[in-house]
Amino acid sequence: MSPAAPAGRDSRWALSLRFAIEAASQAEARVITGQTLASLDRELSLHGEPVIAPFRLRPGIWIATAELYVRPVEPDDPENHCRYVLITSVRV
Repeated sequence: MSPAAPAGRDSRWALSLRFAIEAASQAEARVITGQTLASLDRELSLHGEPVIAPFRLRPGIWIATAELYVRPVEPDDPENHCRYVLITSVRV
């Protein structure tokens, strides 16, 4: 988690999830990514669609990156945001 541009309170923090997925194709990796993200707590919502790219060092491995919306929490600091993410995603 890192500070983002201070355009507003909701955009102060950026959070992304990155998965390494073994799949035969990008389409299959996209389905697996969708299923995994659907199992996350609803409070962690996506910013756009996940980006899926081949892992160049190993054929058959795909890297999926999903940008998440981070809700404002108090106090507004990295440690508290990390606690929030861990607590809300514990059911993964």
